[in-house]
Amino acid sequence: MTRNDILPNSKIVEIYKQSNTIKQLWEEEPNALRNLGLTDNEIKKLFAFRKNVKLNFYDRLTQIISKEGIRVIWIIDKEYPKLLKDFGRYNIEPPLGLFIQGSIDSIDKGVAIVGTRSCSRYGHTMARKIAKKIAEARYTVISGLSFR
Repeated sequence: MTRNDILPNSKIVEIYKQSNTIKQLWEEEPNALRNLGLTDNEIKKLFAFRKNVKLNFYDRLTQIISKEGIRVIWIIDKEYPKLLKDFGRYNIEPPLGLFIQGSIDSIDKGVAIVGTRSCSRYGHTMARKIAKKIAEARYTVISGLSFR
């Protein structure tokens, strides 16, 4: 789950720390979710989300990214950049996970590319060209991830 408007990332991390999984967010009924610390409003949003996104979506995603040489660093991992974790000081929820292709060692020498889920063909072409030039200049390209 990646949407902060459903549950705060910090709450997802706490649930994960309790049992080393977040599967219960997809499997449990409201009373059990309340016992995990979710509010009624969060449970309502979660149930709406569960209708559209099934747990096996994440299993399929894991298979796809591993074939492409992409790995995930979760916010609870030692390797997760401290710079991103510190966003919490500014009331900005850091991402739960980072999709990494290549090395994360040079994240401090990085350029972020922010886009849209529905860009034009021209926008898509230009973003790819710009990202390629940035990578060729030995900067880390930091980009979001969206699904259609």
